[in-house]
Amino acid sequence: MADSVKIAIQALQTKARELIQERDETRGMLLEGAYDLAQLMRDIDACVSGARVLGRELDLSGPIVIPPQKQGFANQFYAYCSNLANLYGHLKTEFGIEDEGAEASDVVDDTRPEMPRIADIILERITAAGEDGAKADDIRRFIIRTYKSNIHQKTVGMTLNRMQGAGQVHRDGRMWFLGPAPPPPAAATEAPKPAETPK
Repeated sequence: MADSVKIAIQALQTKARELIQERDETRGMLLEGAYDLAQLMRDIDACVSGARVLGRELDLSGPIVIPPQKQGFANQFYAYCSNLANLYGHLKTEFGIEDEGAEASDVVDDTRPEMPRIADIILERITAAGEDGAKADDIRRFIIRTYKSNIHQKTVGMTLNRMQGAGQVHRDGRMWFLGPAPPPPAAATEAPKPAETPK
């Protein structure tokens, strides 16, 4: 085999390995995202049912509005996500959602309570951390120890990034804090140097 062909095959193999790793991470995030969406839809329905028991209807409008002519496509999307979420228990390990070689503290205990919304847990943990801030890994470990869940290692980080975009939290290095990021300090301006007098 010519050297140029060997080099090309090696380059293709390297690229294929990178893409396979990205594929595996993406399909895990898709499965987990579908599961999270199903939980959110269930929780919204519970809020609606609770309000109706009290004789009221909730305003479910949000910042993103789906035009009526596209509602059918949206319904297909929700149905797809619901079907995908039903596969969560069957495929989560194969899709990399459970860490390999989990420590004893990472093992899910079925006697623990069901998990609230991840965003609510994040807000609670960052609030508790105060001025010290909280790391995403520490929040994830807290969730695993406290609730009946073994969430994907990227879930907390992805949720934090979404919350940062909404101005709920901000980061400084690896630490996360409540609220939007503070404005950068104004650049100090140097005082003009006095003009030199000609000699």
